[in-house]
Amino acid sequence: MASWNSIPLEITYQVLGWLVFFCWTFGFYPQILLNYTRKRFLCQMIPVAANDVAFSFHAVLSKAIVIFQILIYERGSQKISKTCMTINSAVLVVASVCTIIAWPNNSWLWLLSVFK
Repeated sequence: MASWNSIPLEITYQVLGWLVFFCWTFGFYPQILLNYTRKRFLCQMIPVAANDVAFSFHAVLSKAIVIFQILIYERGSQKISKTCMTINSAVLVVASVCTIIAWPNNSWLWLLSVFK
């Protein structure tokens, strides 16, 4: 675990981390229970809630900021590994191709499900 300069910051980090874990974990159970009661699995296309779109946008934006910070801030003798660069490049290519596929058909729900 990282070394923190602030006990309240570390506590906040731990509490929010577990809260996110439980929210994501319990989000799977309604589908599991629905499948069990129906005794079958049915994929349904459902409308996307605004908060899902906002979360996705926020996640992409915050990660873009972190990537930008990695590129501009001093890191001493540390370097980004070739493995990391390869994985990130592959993800960027896949994301770009999926966006290009979704754009003409306005398949934004499909795109969100791919990025999820």
